[in-house]
Amino acid sequence: KGVGSSCNNKYKSCCNTCPEYTYTSIPKGYVSAGSCSSCDGTKYKVTEAPCTGYKRAGDCECGYDTTSSTCLSGSSTLYKLCKACCEPTCSDESNCKYGSSQVSNGCGGYCTVCNKTGNYHCPDGTSVPEASMCKSDPDGIIIQEDNFCIILSKYQGYNYGDKAMNSTPSGWRFASLSIMQKVSEHVGTINQQLNKIGEDNLLNSWYWTNTYHSDCCVYAVNPYSGAVFKTVHPESGQPGISRAYFRYYKNCN
Repeated sequence: KGVGSSCNNKYKSCCNTCPEYTYTSIPKGYVSAGSCSSCDGTKYKVTEAPCTGYKRAGDCECGYDTTSSTCLSGSSTLYKLCKACCEPTCSDESNCKYGSSQVSNGCGGYCTVCNKTGNYHCPDGTSVPEASMCKSDPDGIIIQEDNFCIILSKYQGYNYGDKAMNSTPSGWRFASLSIMQKVSEHVGTINQQLNKIGEDNLLNSWYWTNTYHSDCCVYAVNPYSGAVFKTVHPESGQPGISRAYFRYYKNCN
């Protein structure tokens, strides 16, 4: 017998063993690098599929974009695209009911995103970009800035906190401590929007909240400083706020 052949009783003759050809079929992720007719049928040499145009380890600084198309090369799954090193915080939107705005995508670029609501709140519950589009005068103004969104009533009250809470119109809610603290972070934008419908700025005074610090009494907040005050019962004899200003609100959602 010669090198690369074997005498095989099954075939009663010498036949080729096809050295280095070890695969009887081509596994997934491989391509043929040649074939050989052996004692046991055709055998193959294989090599990893080239996956031309797909990214290999080391090609992508920030890893693969796993949403792109794939190619199996040996036991490795390769992807068509690399993942961006900065993940955008937004994507472009279209068919916007209230117009659109350009916002930073966090990666040095911009996205076109829909304005979620109009600027004005109408008594029928709709939101419109122009006050004239309300069937009657707007009853509130919508403030949307960063992750903060609130609808403030244009009406201001001047009464005890409990009476103010009890006289809140249907569909509106009396502001909580956490809401009024957020208001203080956006007071400039709020005043700007209020002025658009002929309302005065928020007062530099104490606004009642509906958040109780005891059985009888609630917190009040100054929207300009963000300072918090614990109101006291008017019959306690202690110094405190007996009357305070407030505004109604409801969330944009």
